[in-house]
Amino acid sequence: MCESEVIFYEDERRLKESGVRNVFTPHTPINQENLFRGRITEVQQILSTLNTPGQHVLLFGDRGVGKSSLANIASSKLIKIAGKDLVIKRCSKSDSFSTIFESALMKCGIDISIQSKNISGSFSIKGIGCQESTEYNGFMDKVQSPSWIYEKLKDLNTLLLIDEFDSIQNKEDKHKVAELIKLLSDSNSSFKIFVVGIAESAEELTAGHPSVQRCLKEIKLSKMS
Repeated sequence: MCESEVIFYEDERRLKESGVRNVFTPHTPINQENLFRGRITEVQQILSTLNTPGQHVLLFGDRGVGKSSLANIASSKLIKIAGKDLVIKRCSKSDSFSTIFESALMKCGIDISIQSKNISGSFSIKGIGCQESTEYNGFMDKVQSPSWIYEKLKDLNTLLLIDEFDSIQNKEDKHKVAELIKLLSDSNSSFKIFVVGIAESAEELTAGHPSVQRCLKEIKLSKMS
């Protein structure tokens, strides 16, 4: 082993023993409050909004400015203050309107994870017996409806953090999320939604929904100095 390799391995050994890589994590979001610095104004805005009846939050901005870290810390503070349950959904390109709310619906005893495929014979959805695939498909149609999702979630004292919302490909799915937020706002529901995504404007993430602005606090996050 040459001298440069010896130095490299020794440096790596010291870094590992020091634990510095557990503290300095520029490539992953911060989840520990004691490691979070700055953004006090934004944290206060988020907490104030989510504690206001009928209000929800949309946090957007460029890639790498700290949106996920801010969302993690603000959400953890809110659940301590308001006593809410926290459900986190990190979106991918394969997600749709219904899958965004899959974990939240599980809290109501509704499991939508069964794949939509032709099924012969009998099966059950949380104890409800179904004999034909047409009945199953009818259930799958319901989970595409903002009003149906609203009826199931509106009484939950829960914060749903939807991160990487820009990954959602279908504009109609984004529009449905905006419609659900409006329904929750109109009824002063205890179920709160915190949307986070990469975008130049809020309209990119709400698919230009015409009336969601009054109930959705839009916070654009810029780079720190």
